[in-house]
Amino acid sequence: MSLWRRTQKNREVPQNPPPDQARSSAPQDAHGRPGGLFSEQWVAVALSADDRYVAVAKIEGLSVFRLGEPGVELYQTVNAGVPSSNNQIAWAKSENLLAYPAVSGGVGLLHVPERSTRTVGRGLVRALSLSPEASEVAVVESLLHGVRLVVYRTDGSGSERLLRLRERRLNPFRQGGNPHVGYSPDGRWLAVVVESGTIHVLDADRLEVAVELVGPWSTVLGLAWLGPDRLAICTSDGAIRICRIPDGVETNLLEDSDCFEGVVYAAACRSLISWTTRELVVWSAESCSITARMPLPMAVPDLSSTDFQPVTASRRTDLMI
Repeated sequence: MSLWRRTQKNREVPQNPPPDQARSSAPQDAHGRPGGLFSEQWVAVALSADDRYVAVAKIEGLSVFRLGEPGVELYQTVNAGVPSSNNQIAWAKSENLLAYPAVSGGVGLLHVPERSTRTVGRGLVRALSLSPEASEVAVVESLLHGVRLVVYRTDGSGSERLLRLRERRLNPFRQGGNPHVGYSPDGRWLAVVVESGTIHVLDADRLEVAVELVGPWSTVLGLAWLGPDRLAICTSDGAIRICRIPDGVETNLLEDSDCFEGVVYAAACRSLISWTTRELVVWSAESCSITARMPLPMAVPDLSSTDFQPVTASRRTDLMI
């Protein structure tokens, strides 16, 4: 895991040794992979709002570390719903609350550093997003009778029915489709992939469709809100589109020589961070021009098979992991 900070000259300076040097000197497991956080097959990272903790989603489960102590796990679950992307782990924006797929179904809510946990919901979690004030969690979940978007209370106690605030039925996803859901920063909108190639932007209070986004792509690989009225969409045609909400007008199309596999937003730097199978590409969210490139520390032959998300960015500083 490498830490990077932006310089005023828009160059990225590694806080650890360069990737090649770090890879050659780091401990390796039986498969020749670097040790530490890479000693298991991990698929996503998520940074807490205060930059103190990082959650690592792995095939084996979920781990939480304190930055500065990467070898010491504060919390660990085993096969926690097998989280496969950052779209299934989320930190609250104002407190150290982590939402993740629970082992027995539903959403696990972990309060760090108290390490107290509770669960809301009961279905297989496909995607989740915490509201800005962390009082609600929106969940795309699969049940025996279909797929639904459900909004649960995160505070209080009681049965699944009492904690369920509202819900909306979704069409089943085609094989290979990646569900995504995300609150806008002001909590007004909720973007959700309802089918592999269709996005609904819903009124978060009523779950009514404000705009439907349909394009030439077959699969949505990632969503990132750039503010209360701008939504970035990474799609299977290799491009990133920025749409204005709620009218749904496409204002920018970001393309490069290689196909993008996902996108996150670094709010403090006003930058979009996208990635291919080989490198990270950083864009200015204002000019939509490329400001930096850097190679991924490890080669990833097929990101789409696991919805791998290799980067997370701080909401308040220039830290990126």
